[in-house]
Amino acid sequence: MKDKALTRDTETYKSNYDTLRNLGLPMTLNQKTWDELTKNHYEKFGIKGGSDLLTMPFAKMIDSELYKGIIFIYDNPILITIDKNSNPIDTLFLLGDNYSNDPSINTIEQALINKDLTINLLDSVFTYDLGKDEERLESTEKLTVKIGNYKIDSTGQIIKIE
Repeated sequence: MKDKALTRDTETYKSNYDTLRNLGLPMTLNQKTWDELTKNHYEKFGIKGGSDLLTMPFAKMIDSELYKGIIFIYDNPILITIDKNSNPIDTLFLLGDNYSNDPSINTIEQALINKDLTINLLDSVFTYDLGKDEERLESTEKLTVKIGNYKIDSTGQIIKIE
């Protein structure tokens, strides 16, 4: 019963992240939807650079008594849970690494964030043999699908579940 109360905006602490828009759950993210969301975000707020993951907050996803769940932009969406002192508790990269320069690999990721704060990550990895000139041989395509399941607990920890 306590986990259901975590997504409500009652009895939460105040922070700098409270001005962010709230994302409704459930929510599905893939590269196409993320590109559209960030394009609109950049047009409205501009692009902030930096190597710190906490540089560019995108939206608030969870607002509880003990932590906030914020999605940050760092190439791809990153869910970071933040404590009352704005310190990171835990981190989950929602769409993996779409920017590999390796011609033998192509990936497609999707994230589903549910109302019960479970997160399902689907990672489709296509691998290819390479020809003499290091070009991809499309006829050698092999697909591997990995599914990762996670849950955000009442303290803001992101736990891998089976």
